[in-house]
Amino acid sequence: MNREEFNTLLKKAKISKVDFATIIKIKYLTVNGWGSPHKIPYWVKSWIENYIKSEELKEVKRILKCENNKE
Repeated sequence: MNREEFNTLLKKAKISKVDFATIIKIKYLTVNGWGSPHKIPYWVKSWIENYIKSEELKEVKRILKCENNKE
């Protein structure tokens, strides 16, 4: 994954590099350095994709809960 794809995935996930660093408990400067000159770790892409799916499922759960409360 390159830096542009990393930034695009973060945007899709609606999190910043600061948020990402905080969530995974690493220094922001480490995350900010990924892609130039340091490689982005292999696990980052799948981690962000799973985060996005998790957030989507949380939204579905919230909607279903609201629908069930209307009955």
